Amino acid sequence: MSEPDMDTSSRDRLRPIAQTLPADVLCELYFTAARSDPPVRKHAIRPYIPPIQKNAAKEPLGPTWSQIPAVGTRRNDYIRPTSAHTAHEGSLGWILLTHVCSQWRSVGLSLSSLWGDVFSMFPKVASTLLSRARDAPLTFDMEFLSSLQPNPFQPCDYLSSFENLARQHLSSAGTMTFAPLGEPSWSWTIKLLYHHEFPLLKDLRAQVSYIPFMHPDYETSVPLAPSLKRLVLNVFIPFTAPNLTNLELTRLDASKGDEVLTLLRSSPLLEELLLQWNRASRSSPFVNHFGNVHLPRLTTALFTGIPGALAFTRNLDIPSHADLGFTTYSLLDLPSLLDTIGPRMSDSGANCFSFSSSCDADVFAASIYQPEKETSPRIFITVSQPELSLENRLAFFHEILIRTNPDRIVSLHVDPCTYMSMSPLEDMVNTVLNGLRALSALISLSVACVPIAREWPFLEALRGSSNPDLHTFAPALETLTIFSDDTLLDKDFTKTEAECVQHRWDRIIFVLEHRQKIGLPLRRLELEGARGDDPEIASINASGFARAAVFVDEVIDNRKDHALIVVES
Repeated sequence: MSEPDMDTSSRDRLRPIAQTLPADVLCELYFTAARSDPPVRKHAIRPYIPPIQKNAAKEPLGPTWSQIPAVGTRRNDYIRPTSAHTAHEGSLGWILLTHVCSQWRSVGLSLSSLWGDVFSMFPKVASTLLSRARDAPLTFDMEFLSSLQPNPFQPCDYLSSFENLARQHLSSAGTMTFAPLGEPSWSWTIKLLYHHEFPLLKDLRAQVSYIPFMHPDYETSVPLAPSLKRLVLNVFIPFTAPNLTNLELTRLDASKGDEVLTLLRSSPLLEELLLQWNRASRSSPFVNHFGNVHLPRLTTALFTGIPGALAFTRNLDIPSHADLGFTTYSLLDLPSLLDTIGPRMSDSGANCFSFSSSCDADVFAASIYQPEKETSPRIFITVSQPELSLENRLAFFHEILIRTNPDRIVSLHVDPCTYMSMSPLEDMVNTVLNGLRALSALISLSVACVPIAREWPFLEALRGSSNPDLHTFAPALETLTIFSDDTLLDKDFTKTEAECVQHRWDRIIFVLEHRQKIGLPLRRLELEGARGDDPEIASINASGFARAAVFVDEVIDNRKDHALIVVES
């Protein structure tokens, strides 16, 4: 068929697919690629990843209700700082789509918001990106720019030249980050943020490493940011931000209590709040306000620094539907903390608890309503005191349990004991049995089993103790859930992945068999986490399922393939 005889549809079928996509589809393709394949800048120095970080699970090994809410800088969707996507090798990412053909390039150049997002990525062509961004909000990522310098102890040309550019276009800033670069950074950051209005600014993170005891008094002119949604500061700046939804303030001094309340009072849309009072200060925040601050939309409130945080929360009306968390640096603060939140814990009807005994001691309380599995507002308590013994950690947990109604607690999740303990396993088991003696109604136990934790005393506690004075743990237990990752290694990297998986199965089978022998068999074994794809590991898992099925009614494997988890992350 000659070309003159071809109809339009035939010619369209022969055209490259790239040229047949309509503009709206191309736009969606660009925005999708921008989320999944952002530009990557090469690090000046190859990032060092410690072995312990490499040997870590890709996903949390525990139920979702037992995880501290991601607030402020802990949120994955807070802002996507370009520094988080830097690597030893660089890549243009989605920008490569503009080189496919003239049509794709035309559509790509028209998407001003995408060019505004990468404004900080290529400081040498900032003027080009500025023209492509047009009126779109710009990202001023000073934190990323500081990572481009070849010597971290010398001034960064990228950063200094970009600072001048930032001053000229502050009114167009949509996202701003400031790296902790010492006193000059503090001075420049403070001066830049005061005496300006930010009509387009939605995300601001200012972290400075040096804060003098008294910084200059700029309070005569409070920055106005009517569009600001998320604010993360470790030096207090009293913004006026009526649309603020996410707030994280750290290193707060007691003298700033009144100003913090003023900021909260002017932010009725606030949903997430994290306040960290200065650890060195034992005085209560100064407050000269009358009447409480109402935050009707608040969903998460986390406070650090007792007793300052406790005193400050008395000025807030925290909704009953909000998650509430406290972090203390001393067990001496626990009585006053429990006196304050004890009634809330009792009223919440919490029937699920989580206990972590790793670096910090963490306790989470929640209530899950079956069959919908809707989780009630949660309460988090953390004791940040790494030197605490397992016995003291469990005493802390027991003190919290008896402030609620332990007879209604039906589910417990335990994170692994990853800190070093010189005690024999049997002594640790006895400590666990004594610390958890109040949980007689437990019907579900989940345990995170990772090889880096040499012993799993909470799992071993299910088999009981040789001490006749200690009662059997969880006599009504029906379900045991094991969270694990088949790809993890032991602390000293002396065993292969397969050997670690085999050891885990041996301990699980030993416990299941012992429960059956003492007349308290479990009904169900559930597996959660990541499944390895190595053939030897698959064979060990298959054997483990068969062995476990002898002692329980059903074995349920809810784990994901490890390769799938890596792709998703």
